Amino acid sequence: AGVSLNNQLLQGPENTSSLLGVILRFKVNSIVVAADVKRIFHQVFVLPEDHSALCYLWFPDGDLTKNPKTFQMLVHIFGVTSSPSVCGYALRKTGRDNTGDSPRETIDTAFRDFYVDDLLKSFETTGEAVQITKQLQELRTRGGFKLTKFTSNARGVLGGFRPEDRTPTVKNLDFKFDSLPVDHAYGIHWNVEDDTFNLVVSDK
Repeated sequence: AGVSLNNQLLQGPENTSSLLGVILRFKVNSIVVAADVKRIFHQVFVLPEDHSALCYLWFPDGDLTKNPKTFQMLVHIFGVTSSPSVCGYALRKTGRDNTGDSPRETIDTAFRDFYVDDLLKSFETTGEAVQITKQLQELRTRGGFKLTKFTSNARGVLGGFRPEDRTPTVKNLDFKFDSLPVDHAYGIHWNVEDDTFNLVVSDK
């Protein structure tokens, strides 16, 4: 009693790039792209022999007076100590497994410009940005991952992706007139139109 099963799990190595390194490289070139791996944890299955490590209680009809039932998670979930390490490994393995079938720049991006499930990458030209991110999207698909919620400070890049693959704030953007929105990059406010980071403070 009083012991959290989650606290007994090994955290494992980070299996992701340095956050500081990703953000610094994000500002190297003028054309930038951000994207997100959709529901990354739920795309990675838990080994059958480890199901018992991810047990949870479920009260029927939400009634806490009833005896709870015990269930097991079959996929990794957010908040579990081991999930970031395991899912980071799976994401990187997609890159390793396809090293011979993908351009070098795309593989380098897969290893250097993701922090957990978020992509931040800068490019010299719009054409390069569209080409490499589409290749990266295909690479992730081979591993069972979907790279989506694309946003960029370049309208030409956004126009290279289907509306449903863009982040909701630019899904229905009129590229001729609308200003690009303020988005978030690892908790930092990113003014996409000006390509600047903003700090939001409160006096409360």
